[in-house]
Amino acid sequence: MGNFYTMLDALLEDQEEAVLTTIVQVEGSAYRKAGASMLFKKNGRRIGLLSGGCVEEDVFQRISALGDQLTSTLIPYDMRSEDDLSWGMGAGCNGIIHVHAERITQEKRRHYEKVRDCLHSGKAVTAVTKIGSPHYLFLTENGHFGNWPDAPLQDIQRIVSTLHLPHFDQTTNMFIQRIEPKPRLILFGAGPDTVPLANLAADTG
Repeated sequence: MGNFYTMLDALLEDQEEAVLTTIVQVEGSAYRKAGASMLFKKNGRRIGLLSGGCVEEDVFQRISALGDQLTSTLIPYDMRSEDDLSWGMGAGCNGIIHVHAERITQEKRRHYEKVRDCLHSGKAVTAVTKIGSPHYLFLTENGHFGNWPDAPLQDIQRIVSTLHLPHFDQTTNMFIQRIEPKPRLILFGAGPDTVPLANLAADTG
């Protein structure tokens, strides 16, 4: 989850155009699991990883080709082939992964600012995305916000309460994941043993 915080900070540090890509489903072996994300910024900066280097460049080429037409799309990768042109050249790249790519609008950027405020306050957020549409919601303990008129809140609450997250519902094209606030580490004392511990904590976010 530390990777998510790095991407969130990079997303909100300026108003530059960006595309957020997220693995929503994995079948078989994969380097990273559902919920793993990677941010592509217009200036060429990339934050995060989706695999062991198997798909990142192809994802970039695809979202670049779509340009301004990209809103929300699902990109499948079947990396089980063993021929010379196989995707599965990296460790762990032997399954099927489904990658959701979405352009971050100014409206959603403002909502991500609310997400960051919640996380900084120690409150978890449940993110719900309707893949293939502009609809999304962020649920908190006090309510919800986002861009989804007439959202099926009862169905979403049922999934959140009964199923393991992250979860991708193929029948409704809903992807639901829970974003937890960072754990807090409080150090008492200033002995020499606190220096490497503090450095380790800082390096791991």
